[in-house]
Amino acid sequence: MIEKIHTTKQGAIHYWVSAPVDSDAPALIFLPGLTADHRLFDKQIEHFEHKHTVFVCIRNLIRGDYMKIEDEIRIYCQEIEPVGALLLTGEWGCGKTYFINHTLKDKLSNEAVLLRISLFGITKPEEVQKAIRQAWVRAWLEETGNTNFSEAMETGRSWLNKLSDIFPDNLQKIVRADVTEFIPLKNKMNGKSVILIFDDLERCQMDTADVLGIINDYCENERYHTIIVANQEKIEKNQLDKANKLSYDEIKEKIIQRTINYVPNYQEIVKSVIDEMKYSDESYEEFVKSCETDLLDVFAPDRDVFEWMGDSDKNSQKYPHNIRSLKCALNDFYRVYNLIQSKELEDIKNYFCAFIAYMLAYKANIVKESVLFDAQIQKIFPAFQAKYMLNGVKEWIIHGTWNEARIEAELDFLKEKQCANKPWEIIKSNKIMDVDDDILKIGFSKFLNYAYAGKLTLDEYVLLISNSRFAREYNYELPEEIEWEKIESGIHRQIEKIKQECPEGEISSSIICENDKKNFTQEEWKAYQMISQFSCRDEWMFFKNRKMYIEEMQKTVTSGFFNVQNRRFDCFNKEMADATAQAFVKARNMQKNQIMSQFINIWNLNLSSPDTNFEKTKEGLLALKELLKKSLQHSQNKKTFSEIHTERFIVDIDGLVGKINEELAKNVQSI
Repeated sequence: MIEKIHTTKQGAIHYWVSAPVDSDAPALIFLPGLTADHRLFDKQIEHFEHKHTVFVCIRNLIRGDYMKIEDEIRIYCQEIEPVGALLLTGEWGCGKTYFINHTLKDKLSNEAVLLRISLFGITKPEEVQKAIRQAWVRAWLEETGNTNFSEAMETGRSWLNKLSDIFPDNLQKIVRADVTEFIPLKNKMNGKSVILIFDDLERCQMDTADVLGIINDYCENERYHTIIVANQEKIEKNQLDKANKLSYDEIKEKIIQRTINYVPNYQEIVKSVIDEMKYSDESYEEFVKSCETDLLDVFAPDRDVFEWMGDSDKNSQKYPHNIRSLKCALNDFYRVYNLIQSKELEDIKNYFCAFIAYMLAYKANIVKESVLFDAQIQKIFPAFQAKYMLNGVKEWIIHGTWNEARIEAELDFLKEKQCANKPWEIIKSNKIMDVDDDILKIGFSKFLNYAYAGKLTLDEYVLLISNSRFAREYNYELPEEIEWEKIESGIHRQIEKIKQECPEGEISSSIICENDKKNFTQEEWKAYQMISQFSCRDEWMFFKNRKMYIEEMQKTVTSGFFNVQNRRFDCFNKEMADATAQAFVKARNMQKNQIMSQFINIWNLNLSSPDTNFEKTKEGLLALKELLKKSLQHSQNKKTFSEIHTERFIVDIDGLVGKINEELAKNVQSI
């Protein structure tokens, strides 16, 4: 048999044909059902192919074919007496349960009653049986129009349980009994077949063989039409054979009459998700609806591909199609959407597609903290473009930290890049392989001069460092050699400028993953560390907190200590010592007592922090001690309370210095 493919607008038709036979015998055409393939007829073909020309045809499942799966299930449900259960299998989150609760229920509403029983978390056979009884009674009440009676029965049972303690012991069990235990269950209801649908088989806490045994009893002995909904791949992966137990494959062979692979209609799913979603405002709703085709390309790039059952290669790419993850991504992008809109950036759809793909990959446990995984995401989601995925948004997805200032800084950088027109501006804002050669020749020297002078942002310095690496990897000779000592000097100037201006909010820059350190030279990595230590490793926060401490000491000192008491400090330096001494000397005696107490509490706490620089803090405390000593003016007759408070403060400072000396001694011993 030779496999051939005929391509049509509706999808590819796969067919197999044997070599022509010199005979007047008629050709034989075999057409397998929707969920089977050519292998169904292996034995027949083996017998006939040398006597007849044999032809087998089957069409790939493409979008829209889930309607045929629905018809396949309907045919099973119409069988007079099924010989086994039907297994509907598909990946997690692809819409199997939605299909059962809506599409299939509507289709069979006039001929069958569907009872869906979730096996999620069930641990005992009694729980399965109870769930079936309760589902049957609820369905019977709905069918007979007794929904009010159902509510009254639930209320009555609740009250009886609360009052059961007043009954004698021999009546308590009767009062607490489940009334559904006394109702006989039948496989027919109002002339309709009762279909038992067992969902989430792979999430059941019982042994899979045991729960299938219970299901088989209802199917084989009670004659119920039975559908099992599961992710068979997960069962096969997780199910371990146990001693004296039938394996999943063995018992499945005895129980399952037919297996159907659920192939979702992704176009309908995406449209349904978009239409049914609750939006925060009309503009976002309009935007999402305008992206329906793009969203479909991201969510289901493989929607026109179907693997034959049993043919999937274990090493082949798996595409996550989780509807819940898609809904989460659409909800979460709203925050990013508002920021992008406020910056009036172009290509917002590209940011949208990148976010959706990244979120789906994260939910499927594909994303890790490395740019290397961007390539893996793009392999799974071809619509993903890494350049439209903001680092601040990645951090939010992975770590749950929403840093709006950092995201806005990235967007501002992209806005500037979008507006760049001079050669050196284009170079500072783009990856080097995206810049035209003539632009590099004209503008690279001027760009470096700006970098040496400290006139780039920290983000632009990070891009410069990355571009140096890219040039080396692409074997591209830069128009001018980079002098890294001058780059470090420029970075230092930019950091000092930031400290002087002390802008509101966070100082952010792009992050180079620690795992990528091996791809950079020593000079490149040293320059990057200057930036990362300032913007990413709390140096900026410590600088602002020290500045705030000095400013607060110059105001009302007691409230100043209250405002800084929960701030983190990496040291107590000489500038802070000078501000503290001036505040203490000016304070009234009542305030002096409060200052001493609050100061000691704050620095006792900070000395226990691993961030504290003990050497610098010791220098600062000793400087404070000397300033306090100079402020003492002993009278000849007796000490004033101001002098007594000052001396006590000096003693407390000596106590802090003693603690620091102990820590420094420990550090020396550990070395």
